[in-house]
Amino acid sequence: NGAAKAIGKPMDPLSSAGGRAGGLNDINWVNFNYPPLLQLIHYNLEELPTTLTGIVRSFNFSFQITVVGCLINLIDTFFIAATTEAPWNWLLLSLIHLVLLPVAALFVFYSGYRGLAEPDSQLTTRFKIGQPILGFIYFLFGLVPYGCVNGLAKLGSYTTYTDSSTFWLVIIILESILWLVNALLAGLNVVRAHRFDAYATAGSSFLRLGAAPFALASAASPASQGAGRASNVGSLAAPPTTLSPLCLSCEPRAAPEHLWHRQDGKTVCLRLQSCS
Repeated sequence: NGAAKAIGKPMDPLSSAGGRAGGLNDINWVNFNYPPLLQLIHYNLEELPTTLTGIVRSFNFSFQITVVGCLINLIDTFFIAATTEAPWNWLLLSLIHLVLLPVAALFVFYSGYRGLAEPDSQLTTRFKIGQPILGFIYFLFGLVPYGCVNGLAKLGSYTTYTDSSTFWLVIIILESILWLVNALLAGLNVVRAHRFDAYATAGSSFLRLGAAPFALASAASPASQGAGRASNVGSLAAPPTTLSPLCLSCEPRAAPEHLWHRQDGKTVCLRLQSCS
């Protein structure tokens, strides 16, 4: 069926009530629309909260740089092999890179995107493992002079295959910059995913308290509120029926006992003893 084509897990287990209430379960993950033409996964930033769109856009940007880098390398390797003494088997190696690297990058990107959007700890873990591995590969591609890989170190060895080639020199600089930038971006993506995931985890632990904090906030005496159980700092006419972990985060600049809930464009502070 259509769901079987999706990278990751089918929609039903992810959107079931078992442990994922409050996630973005209204997203139709089997509406495949990305990448263009191939349409292997579902991707739509407009379905995400504003706190998540920048992170997911960065995940996708790393995938796009990977695709562009591999395409550029395939094209320039063809011209280099045709105009210099570079071996033609470099073209085969470049083609293998074009097949394997973008597929791996797409899988990692989707794992991070869907893992944070659901949220799903298994997919998020895949991203946190896969993205550093890809980042290390990108770093090597930006430095090493192996075969068709035009890392910075190739500036000292490309003259072995040609007397002079301005085209090859420009390509080495261009590809090295692309891969090194992508390596840096991959590292930043892991950090941002970890921080966002930590906020979501804090929100999830708060949700496990159920509606009790709101009941305490509305009915507790000043003495019980002073004991640090829960109290509203702001106005919340009625507790929402569901709270998404994506809408809850420990504000890094606030005191550790503050938990901020954003809903309908308003910010309400729920005072707790701890965000953990």
